[in-house]
Amino acid sequence: MKKLKGMKSNFSSLENKKLNDLKSITGGLMASTAINYVSTNNGDCYDKETWVDHKLSSTLEIC
Repeated sequence: MKKLKGMKSNFSSLENKKLNDLKSITGGLMASTAINYVSTNNGDCYDKETWVDHKLSSTLEIC
């Protein structure tokens, strides 16, 4: 592994435990995902909507 300039040569496990704000680290938290089921065709079918980070990712019609 390459040594980065300006970085400490090694981090102790104690220092790693001090990382409380994971949002400040890119990739520290997984994207939030929500699935909604919306009834269609008078209840005969429904749409399964998948939302990732408050944006519609996909819709699947199930009959």
